[in-house]
Amino acid sequence: MVNRSRMGEGFVVAVSTTQVRAKGISGSVLRSVFSVGFLTLWLLLAVDGLLPHLEMFLFRGTVPFPAVLLKSLLVTLLVGVIVLQGRWSVPRRILYWWLLLLVYLVLDSLILLYRFAYPVDYLLFSYNAYYFFLLVTPLLYVLRGTLQQKTFLMVIVSSFIPLAGLGLIQYFSNQPLVPVESADNYFRVMSWSFHGQTRAFSLFSSPLSFGLYLSLVAVLLLSLSLSARRRLHRVLFFAGFFLASVSVYTTLTRVVFGLFGLTLASFFFLLWRNARFSFFLPLLHLLIGLFLAYGLAPLLASYRDVTNLFADDSLVMRFLEWQVWGREWLGADATTALFGTGIIQNDRFPLTQSVCIDNLYLAVGLHI
Repeated sequence: MVNRSRMGEGFVVAVSTTQVRAKGISGSVLRSVFSVGFLTLWLLLAVDGLLPHLEMFLFRGTVPFPAVLLKSLLVTLLVGVIVLQGRWSVPRRILYWWLLLLVYLVLDSLILLYRFAYPVDYLLFSYNAYYFFLLVTPLLYVLRGTLQQKTFLMVIVSSFIPLAGLGLIQYFSNQPLVPVESADNYFRVMSWSFHGQTRAFSLFSSPLSFGLYLSLVAVLLLSLSLSARRRLHRVLFFAGFFLASVSVYTTLTRVVFGLFGLTLASFFFLLWRNARFSFFLPLLHLLIGLFLAYGLAPLLASYRDVTNLFADDSLVMRFLEWQVWGREWLGADATTALFGTGIIQNDRFPLTQSVCIDNLYLAVGLHI
């Protein structure tokens, strides 16, 4: 009887152990599937021309699947993981701000529909284009404990090398090398030529988008170089930072130059101080932006030429556009000043084909 009892206990223990191992394997598989799925979707969204170029290659120059499909898949994946894990921990402060934004956008959409009778698909498109990543921010907290930071950094750095290489070849060969427009006019690379010189855009939708990516990668590589313990790793990461810096120049986009400088300034500011002082950064960015827009141009007037990077004709055009849309936003009435006009910068709708804003603060204020 004793032996049978022990055998029974041993069986129960064996079964329990097997169940625990099965759950561990199942959880591990789910985490792996989620990590691969998220990283793939993130890469396709971050490199915003990668999917269109792949589609043009597969479907005779057309782009049948829009980027919103990727965003839908990303949201579905994040929500699915939350449901499977049965938990979702979001900092209370983040959740409050997110709920406030959500309530405001719902109220704003109702006001815009009532005042201007915009098509619903236009409003949904505008909210998706401007605020998608803000709206999914709480869902990203499911990544904690699921996606390893080291894996994420490895994907960013490894994808950077071929993307930067393609951009450098585009610039030095003075050839785009990939299609700059789809046959169905759904996708187009913006501003890829500068007075006969090809701007590096790699597989992005514009040199500007490429520059945003490069600025992020450059700071990550610099941070890794400063924190690496082995000398070889420090040298390799710094070489990557140097490559990213050179690639920034090949975009021939002054906004990218300014953004790259601001990113480095923010990095060294936080390195000098700490994250507690991060609330100063928007003010720092605003002051530097005002100097670049209104103070630097007169200082460089003697170098001005319409065919080089010191040309200020586009800056003057932007000043005029800012005046026009600024009056449209703040010069109408209190309701428009509080809830915007619903206008965005996008050429896919007849309503906005002639709109040029090129100012983040003005664009958001004008919209909502």
